[in-house]
Amino acid sequence: MTGRHTPSVHDTAPITPDPTVPASTDPIAEPLLTLPQILIELAVPRSTFYRWRLLGDAPRAVRLPNGQLRFRRTDLDAWIRDHLEHVPENHP
Repeated sequence: MTGRHTPSVHDTAPITPDPTVPASTDPIAEPLLTLPQILIELAVPRSTFYRWRLLGDAPRAVRLPNGQLRFRRTDLDAWIRDHLEHVPENHP
């Protein structure tokens, strides 16, 4: 055994922005989220996320040369906004 440990969803904490650092306006410069971080934030299993990808209904991803996926915070936030349910104002 090589001693390498593959991180799981349970090993990765969500990224929280540093309030002392001004937010960049360059979307390329923003930190990328890992798949385990996305799974934790959305509270879904990996299989559900990949089913969404197959259906074309998952957050946009950046595929690294090694095949791993990364996600921009702005893309995830936009995807979440696009999936908000709108309740009519006269709903009890």
